[in-house]
Order: sequence, then C-alpha cells, then structure tokens
Amino acid sequence: EDPETDSDDIENKIQVPENTTLLELIEFLCNGPIRERRDCNDYGVNQHLWELKIIPAGRSIESFGAAKEGKKYELCKPSDNTMPNLCELKDDLDCTDIVSTKQLVKNLNSLEVGGCIYLMYDYGTTTELLLSVLSVEECINSKLSLCILNDEVIYDGEVNENDIQQVPAFHLPKEQQIDAFYPNFSKNFIGKGHPMNAVTLGLSSRITRQDDTVFSSMESSSNRGNDVFFCATPFDDMNKFLTLGEEAWSSSKGAEISLSCTSRHIFPPNNREAYNKFQEVHESHPMKDFGPHIIALYKEKIEIKNQFDFSRTFPKTTQQLTSGKFRWIRYSNFKKGSVLKIIVGRGFGSNNRMMKKSQILRKWNKRFESFHELLCAVEASWKHPQDNYLSELGDVILTEHDIDLGPSKPLPEEPPILCKKEDTIIVSSSEGKQQPGVTALAVATTHNNTPVLYSGHENGIICKWDLTTNEIIWKRQVFQAKMVGKSTDLGHEDCGTPTGIRGIVAKESSSSQTNSNTYHEIFTWSHGFEPNSATPSKLKVLNGEDGMLLYSLTCEFDDVDAYPLISCVVFSKLKYNDEDDDWDEAIIVGLQATTEILEDDENYSDFDLEEAEDFAHGNILPFVDKVANESWRGHSGTIRSMAAVPDKFIVSCSECPGHRFAEMIILWCTERPGIPLHRIDLEKSTVQRKNPSLFHPVNSFQGGISIFKNKILLGCDYGDMIVPLEIIENESNGSSACTTTTCNIGQSSTLSMEGYAKIGYNASDLGGTYKGCLVGSGNVAIINNESCGEVWVFPINSIGQNPAIDTDLRRRTSQEMDDLVVGDTEFDAHNKILKAQGMADGQIYLPRQEGDTGPEVLAMKGRWVVAGYSCGTILRSTLLPETYGIEESTIEGGSSSNLFASSYLGESGIN
Repeated sequence: EDPETDSDDIENKIQVPENTTLLELIEFLCNGPIRERRDCNDYGVNQHLWELKIIPAGRSIESFGAAKEGKKYELCKPSDNTMPNLCELKDDLDCTDIVSTKQLVKNLNSLEVGGCIYLMYDYGTTTELLLSVLSVEECINSKLSLCILNDEVIYDGEVNENDIQQVPAFHLPKEQQIDAFYPNFSKNFIGKGHPMNAVTLGLSSRITRQDDTVFSSMESSSNRGNDVFFCATPFDDMNKFLTLGEEAWSSSKGAEISLSCTSRHIFPPNNREAYNKFQEVHESHPMKDFGPHIIALYKEKIEIKNQFDFSRTFPKTTQQLTSGKFRWIRYSNFKKGSVLKIIVGRGFGSNNRMMKKSQILRKWNKRFESFHELLCAVEASWKHPQDNYLSELGDVILTEHDIDLGPSKPLPEEPPILCKKEDTIIVSSSEGKQQPGVTALAVATTHNNTPVLYSGHENGIICKWDLTTNEIIWKRQVFQAKMVGKSTDLGHEDCGTPTGIRGIVAKESSSSQTNSNTYHEIFTWSHGFEPNSATPSKLKVLNGEDGMLLYSLTCEFDDVDAYPLISCVVFSKLKYNDEDDDWDEAIIVGLQATTEILEDDENYSDFDLEEAEDFAHGNILPFVDKVANESWRGHSGTIRSMAAVPDKFIVSCSECPGHRFAEMIILWCTERPGIPLHRIDLEKSTVQRKNPSLFHPVNSFQGGISIFKNKILLGCDYGDMIVPLEIIENESNGSSACTTTTCNIGQSSTLSMEGYAKIGYNASDLGGTYKGCLVGSGNVAIINNESCGEVWVFPINSIGQNPAIDTDLRRRTSQEMDDLVVGDTEFDAHNKILKAQGMADGQIYLPRQEGDTGPEVLAMKGRWVVAGYSCGTILRSTLLPETYGIEESTIEGGSSSNLFASSYLGESGIN
C-alpha cells in the first residue's frame, strides 16, 4: 500500500503463504515496492537500516511515523557479507537478544484481518510502506507473489479520453495553453522538470489555526521526499498564484545550487504577516546554513504580464479551488505509473495529504503530457458524488466535508503579551561599564506602599532601590567577594563560583507591628563551593532602612566538623510546647548537606522522632528566638527548595548528590516540628535499587518554587517544566492529632503531584548549563530560562486541573524518557508544548543582555516584576494589570514576595 493513501485505496496486493518468515517478506518488499520507489541500486535488504512494526487489528494509526503500539523489530549487528539478523527491540541501544527469523513466522501468522505491518526502510532517505491484512484464506501458491489490482472506478461511468476532450480548453492550440505562459511551473508540476513523487493544488488542510493551511506542494523524489515548492495560504486569484509560482521556479538566485536542494515558498499579496514570520523563523533556525537553499517570494502587487486567464479557461476548477472549502487535487508519479485524484474534504496523515476512498471524486490512472492536459482532466471531474456523478458539483455544500472547515488540531490561543521588550524599564544598566552579576532579588513595599527592590550581587553587595524612581537608596558590602575554583566533570578547574549573595528574603520586622515606621528585616546568605571551609555558613539579617547588620544566625552542628551551606529560607510558626497553645515564630533553613536517614514508608506510619534524632542530623534547621533547634530528618540529599503554608505545613524538595536528580518531596507538620507526614519518592536510593533503569519524568528541581494556599507550583528542569502539587488536608476533629513523637495528621494529610508540563525551553538542547527561575506572588507564578527572554505567567491554583497537564507519572526507561521530549512526531511534540504554554495567563518579553542571555533571577510582588542579569543589568516590566495585585494583598505575612517559598537557583555545591 502506498503510505500516502488510505487503507481502503489499495494499489498492490501481496499473497503471503503461511510458512513465510518476516525476513523473506522484507526481502520481497525490498525487491518490489521499495525498489519501485527508490533510485537505482539503493533498495537491498542489507544496504540500509530498516525498522519493522507489527500492529494488531483495531489500532488506529494516524501517522505512519507514530505507529509505536505494536511489537518492533530492528536490524541488529549485521556482518559485512551475510544477511542481517532480526532481534526484538530492547530498551538499551546494544541489542543482543537475537531471535531466529524462522521463529518469527508465528508473529506473521497471528495477524488478523485489519492488522498491519509497517516497514520504514533507510533512516536517511526514508521509504515507508504499510501492509494491511485484507483477508486470511487458503493459499494454493506456496511462494510470495505480487498482484497488481485492476484500477477501480470511483464513480459510475467509465473514465476515458472523451471526458477530457469534452472540456473546451482541451482544443486550444498549444501556444494558448497554460504551459506556454507558465513553462517552468507547468513542467515541474507534472514531473518533467524536477522529478516529483507527488504534487497537490487546492486547499487540502487546515491544521492548528485558521491560517495554518496548505494550498499547494511539490514533493521531490530525489531530495529525501522533501517539498521543493510550497504555498501555505490560498490565493483567491489563480493567475497571481501561477505568476508567483513561475517566478519561484525561474529564479536564478542560488543558481549554483541544484534544484533538489532548493525549497521555494510563495505568499499571496494579502499575507505579509505570514511572509515575515516565515523569514523570522528561517533566520533564527540554528540549522539554516545546512538545510536547503530557500527562495521566499512575496509581493504587495503581482503584475500579470501574459494574456492567459485561468478563470475563463478552467471555470469549474477556479470555482472549486477558490471556494474556501477543502477542494484539491493530487498527482502522484511512480515508476509503475501516475495517478491523478480529485478530492473533497480535508487531508490527514503524517503530512495531511492522505485521503479516504469516499473523498475521491475521480481517479485517473494516466501520465499526463502537459499541465494543460492535467487541468482539463480536473475540469471534467467536478461532479456531485451523491448524484451518481452526473450533475455538476458547483457550490453545493457536502455535509460530510464542508460543515467543519476549522483546524483539525486546534491549538489554544496564544497568551496575551503583558509587556513587550521595548516597554521594559531600566533600573540599573551595565552598558559601558563592568557591573557585578545579579544573583538574588526581592521586592517589598514600605509602610507608605512604596515598592522597593533589594538586589544581591556576585561581589557580596546588596543594594536597595526605589522602584518608582529607579534610584538607589543604599549599598552595603555584606559578604566578601571571592571566587572559589571548582572541579568540573571534565576533570579540570573552571573559572570558579562566586561566593557572593545567594539569597534574599525581605520580611516585615516583628517589632514593627505597633510602629508606623515599618521597616524590613533582610535575610541574606552567601553560597559557594568550599568543601574545606572552616567557617560556618551564616544567615545575616539586615535593617531594611539602612542596610546595617542586626544579627546573624550560624548554621552548624556541635558534633560535626563540616559546615553545611544554606540553600533556602522560609518562615512559619511552629508549635514546640504541647502544654499550651503558644506557637513560636520560626525561621526554617534548608541546607546543602547530605545525611543518612531511616527507611520509612511514604506515609511515615512507623516514624519515631526520637529514633530519627538519635540516628543522624537532618538538613532542615529551624531557628526560634535566634537559637537553632533540632534539625529535621527525612531527606538524605541536599535541600533545593521549600514552601510553607503558615502555621500548618512545610514542603521541602531535595536532590541526590552527584547527578543531582530530584530525590524526594516531603510534607511536614508545623504542629509537631520535625515529624514528616507524607513523602513522594522520585529518585530515592531504595527506589533505584529496585528499578535501576527506570526514571521519573520529574527528575530535576532546578527552577524554583511558589505557593498559594494549599497549591504549589514547582519550576523544574532548568525552567523548562512546571509541576503542580496539592496539599490534601484532613482536619483533626478539633483535637490535637500529634503526640510527642508521632503525628496522626500524617495518616490522612498527603501531598499529591498532579502532573507536569514542559513549556519548550529545551534545556537539554542548551547543554543543561542554563539556569531556570520560578517565583510567585499570590496566585501567580512566573518562570523563565536564562537562555531566553520570554517569561511565562501561570495561575497557581488552576494549573493542576488543566487538561494540558500530563498526569502520566509512571517511571520510564531512558529511551522512553527521550520519547517524552521528542514526541511521536515533531508536530505532536510542538503541539504539546504550545498547549502547555496556552495554560499561561500571559507573557512578559524581556530583552537579552550582554552575552545574548536572558535574565538569571526574577522577583515578583503583586503587579511588579523585576529581572536581574549576569552582566549586572536590572530591568522591570511595565506594571501588570490591576487584578495581579489583589490576592497578594490578602496573604498573611507582610510584604515579601518570597516569604513562604524559597529555592536555590544555582548549581549545587554538593557532589
């Protein structure tokens, strides 16, 4: 079966005896149908890699490249002078399980009517075949044989030359025929210039948007099946279409390049936007210098210099092709012959050029000598299918094909742009001067609602800015600036990691509750890779009014020589005294330290706090009244991020040492500090021992965290993935659910991961070296990747219920993980990303700065969004719409945008 026709439009039938092996079938196909579709001497069974898939009956195959449901076999370790073996495809790349080809006959015999065999031959210049099982019957012939079916008449009545000759235009002298006026376009359309596999003309598909259409295509037979001519948008004047098409095929631009390495694109006069977008995409494509030579033609006014009138010569065809309905023709050229099909209704399949038998008004098995003769056949074919093809089709609406003319795979509308690049406002510019990179940001408001910004820099300095005037208020050297060398994976020292500011949280001082002169306490910490450091990490607290040091909190353990680094800080009340209802204001610090933990189930039903405290120190350290309390045990890996539901829950995320995969997420109880309630294991060591080759789709916490009420949004995979979580809370019926060493809330309060979505930053393609950042304010989170200027704005509370969220959280092999990124087809993967982006409430476009990078850190509070760059520049967007400030003002905890959510955004220092 030709892979571009529907299964009910069979062109060849193959008789397969029951003792046929799969390898014998492949040899037969290579010497027959494959050979017919390829260049000379390029069809042998052992000349190229090929892939075979057996698809059971009842499975739908929308695109031939995506037929992954069936059993799959691949060429495996062929020797130079012997026939290749077949092996069942394994998860790993080294396929060692050889299966005898004689044993595979049972797979072929097990096929039922409706089943399929899909063959993809040659991963470079690919040829595809799909074989459908039409019948299972007694076979007299014991050898494989190929039967050419008689051409099946599509409508009642015989197709003959008289039908063409009845078209008035057929009798025009050659000098008045269309080929004389458009010679280059005409000869290439019928394959007499550049050899073509198939060409189309007319509206054949509308895919993702109203303007995402295909009007004409010419598919080369020598350029890996790629299009050498393409017109997406329909023309309402066929003379203008032909004039521009002729110019595209006559262009001398790039004449030194062969015709097969040139791709021609034309655009109608009313669609400059599509032309500009095409040029922008082409110019920004990283492989533009290695792909085909591009000719793109657009003209505001197309001057028609000849006297040929398409609408007068072919009036019926003009009416159909310019009707706005799916009316199109397809002309295929094969060595065995040529086929012209006149089609109604949208195309489908991998390139949207397949059709069902019921869509074909007429089929001509004929090799046409001229474009004019072909169009005469088309002109004779516009007959009404529901009237025995006796009356003219005209402007009749065909219910099956003409009611729905919208996109076949509609995409969500693109989120609104909340701020354009040119509208951003400079707070501090690095232009013309060397500035220390921005490493941390926090936005807050003063007692008179003046928005201020605290910026931390890689040289250890913190600055305070007035965001209404963009003027600096004060600058303080808080930590010493020094660079510490770090061994890389390549075994040499890199340029070093700055031990400057690594985090800032602005919190209204507790003493200001009765003081109208409100000021902020600025919590800040430094971070660097110092494995031999003899200095404990300190959390410094500054007076927001003048930047002077108020006090410091030292993160250390009396009986441990190592000094863990600080990764993140959140705030909540904790209840340490069981005898009264008093709660203590606490500062909860996440540490970059690994430790040993007990093996507990995910609901901690057997957790004992005293036993855990005796076992080892934890890596979450709470401070009450400036004194460190017992650390919390639960994570073995380093803490990457934390979030707090004030006075109720703490959520913490950790990553494994070394490879830094996401380790686990733990829900903690604030009523009984240090007691975990529930855990989600991602790459926990115990899981790895059971399934060492399976991976969770959420495998990186590098990106950030934000929280709104009981909803959490994680930024993962360098800002390329968002992961919604929900804390499912169960009340304790008015009585305390916690005892001295256990917490009964844990029996019912759980943490649920609702799914994930990738938003298209492709961090793996960027070498995995870029930072991602997610921060939030109220019910809004913003996320970006340092390689890009786009910032996406997501609503936290509704993301988990959005159908664009992938809820399949099962573990996968490394190959299946790659398939998650690539998708079944390139279109499917892109479509999935666009749907994820469609969940956003808006976009903020920020300009790139020195080094062609986007922002490294973000901060948000209400309507204010600020971005900091590694070059030292600080920008802010225009104010977001007023609705963005409503929910922020109702949240307990004062004016900080990151008071209850904190994450370390840099590279982890623990290996």
